[in-house]
Parts: sequence; structure tokens; C-alpha cells
Amino acid sequence: MLQQILIAAVLLSAGACTSFSSVRSAEVHRGPAMALQGTFATAPGDDAAWFWGLDCSSDCNRALASFDGGVTFGNASGRTPYSVGAGFSGLLYPYLEGYTQLNRAGQNPWGAGVRVGVPLHS
Repeated sequence: MLQQILIAAVLLSAGACTSFSSVRSAEVHRGPAMALQGTFATAPGDDAAWFWGLDCSSDCNRALASFDGGVTFGNASGRTPYSVGAGFSGLLYPYLEGYTQLNRAGQNPWGAGVRVGVPLHS
């Protein structure tokens, strides 16, 4: 059931614009967890700054800094571990997220997830 929900969310949000987020662990741990992370990127350069042209009217080629804070709850029992969470990206971008760990064997766990959010301002 969770996998069908994640697939539907990915298909619905495929054309949406998402925020940058920090890297997370690919391994799901049982129980509640909190995270507060910061992200900083240097100026993208004039060739790539057009990407932010719809969001900023001037000085788009500048360094980007943001934070991400949220809570998650993981269920590591069963065949497919998963986690669900909620948080804020930046100051005004709340989100809900879901993640499922698809590979439990070996030293390189991996999975897939989706983050859906809406801005609180236009």
C-alpha cells in the first residue's frame, strides 16, 4: 500500500518545482527522529542563474543558503522498511515526505522517496 502511495505522489509531483534538500541516510531506523540541517551553495554562474529567474527579479547569480528541519518516524520491521515525516525547508516551505528502503542486503542500502510541499507565500 505504501509503495502505491509513493508512486502516485511521484507521478503527481513530477512537474512540480522542489526545493534543494540535504543528503539523508539511505537506511531506515526504527522510531522517531529529528533533523536540523543546513545547505550552502556557491553562486551558480550566469549560465545557470536563469533557473531562478522566475523567483527573483534581479541579482539571481548569488550564493544560496537554506536550512531544513523536520521529524520522521521509521518502521524498520517487515520486508520493506519505510519512514514518514514532516518539516520545513527554509522559513516558509512546509513539506511531507515518505521514503522506503528498497535494498536491505549488503553494505550499500538504497531506496526511494518523495517530498511534497507547498509555499506559504506566492
